[in-house]
Amino acid sequence: MPNLVEIVKSRVMLHTSGTLGNVIKARNAALCAQGPPARASAEAQLQGALRQIFALAETYPNLKANQNFQQLQSELSDLENKIAASRRFQRGGRRQCHA
Repeated sequence: MPNLVEIVKSRVMLHTSGTLGNVIKARNAALCAQGPPARASAEAQLQGALRQIFALAETYPNLKANQNFQQLQSELSDLENKIAASRRFQRGGRRQCHA
């Protein structure tokens, strides 16, 4: 995924590159977060950053049509789904422990 981010980054105008930087920082924070509260906060920031990427695609139709961006968007959606599944699994485990 980092290579795809770099490809897409090269195609976005300079003033929008901060959006991709935010995604990268949020992704790294989510991967390094320790403990449920920190992880939940980091994942919420990641989801917000991902929403900015999708909004960016709506703003730049040529970017949306780019195959590399479409692949990145697909991988980011997959990542969001995995995060949601992990949260459901974690909540289920906590319910079992507290039952």
